[in-house]
Amino acid sequence: LYVCEFFDRIHLICNCIDKEEFVRIYELFWLLLKHEDLRSINSTLFLSSPQICTIYLIWILGKRFKHRDDMSLSDTYMSIIQTTLSEIILRPSEAGIQMAILFSLYLESTHSRESAWIVIETAVTQAISIGMNKVKSSSVRDIDEKNKGYSKIWCTLFAQEVRLSNVMGRQSSIDFTEADVRLPKFQQLKYSNLPKYWVQQINSEEYQLYFNKYYELNKIFHEFLRYRSSVMEGTSIYTISSIKKAWELRSKFHAWINGLPPTLKNIFDKPPTSIFNYQVYLHLTYHYYFINLGLPFLMLILRIMQSERHIKLKKTDPIFVLAISAISCSKQLFTIINFEFEKDLFNGSVYNDIYILYHS
Repeated sequence: LYVCEFFDRIHLICNCIDKEEFVRIYELFWLLLKHEDLRSINSTLFLSSPQICTIYLIWILGKRFKHRDDMSLSDTYMSIIQTTLSEIILRPSEAGIQMAILFSLYLESTHSRESAWIVIETAVTQAISIGMNKVKSSSVRDIDEKNKGYSKIWCTLFAQEVRLSNVMGRQSSIDFTEADVRLPKFQQLKYSNLPKYWVQQINSEEYQLYFNKYYELNKIFHEFLRYRSSVMEGTSIYTISSIKKAWELRSKFHAWINGLPPTLKNIFDKPPTSIFNYQVYLHLTYHYYFINLGLPFLMLILRIMQSERHIKLKKTDPIFVLAISAISCSKQLFTIINFEFEKDLFNGSVYNDIYILYHS
């Protein structure tokens, strides 16, 4: 049940786990529990601590959708997870980074945002240390498959790191000059006997469009974080050069939303049954990110008004336009959430609905 909830509600917007690989791991997990003597017969039949803890985290995150206030399962397995953290930190691995992404998501869902940020930054450091941020050129199939797995994890890790860095008011630690990752390709799963926790079937081509556009959006916001950091280090946000840069970022956000394909752009005209949560999440993220760009200029105007000073701004003045954009995006967030309520789509997900609104 909890695995089903995870793949139905969380996986599509936090895609760091390969479904086919998870099926193999999950079946082996139960096989080893039922037949402990298999380890003595075949020494290759084992799961690492990060793999086992990833299963526990999937259960915990899935349960938070069903029984949000019941922490009994979390308390039981979280103590096991915490004992493996030292191993994960000292021995970087693909499974350990996947676990760290989910653990960070869990911490954020329990309002431990500082801890969530620390865990995700540790995962970024580990990903770079094992070369997850680089494409390995080779004609060998095994290496090509590893590249695909790495790129999916890296893109998801990058998105979560950018979002949490913004929440904590910090600059992203990721340097794109050190990253060379191709976007992963998603293929339709074709199982004859599909596991029961494969509830939500998606069109791989449509999801590919979402994933690519989501990554592109996070790259724009990564640029915003660098811009904000330079301002915090001494350069006033209200200088001509800073306003010019903010206007440039505004243009990039507009180009991004205008460049969305119809399947992602016009989702609110669809019947509720044909709308996936990742499509709604994309729009929520866009407006949330855009608010951050216009907010400083809105605060400037409000401070001037409170001081009883007078200021005259034309409607076309960049400061006024950027300030209004923050208000417009806030209204759009309300409209989207209201749409979700009316269409019975609001699911109180870990950061799909609640946490974007909370931080906004």
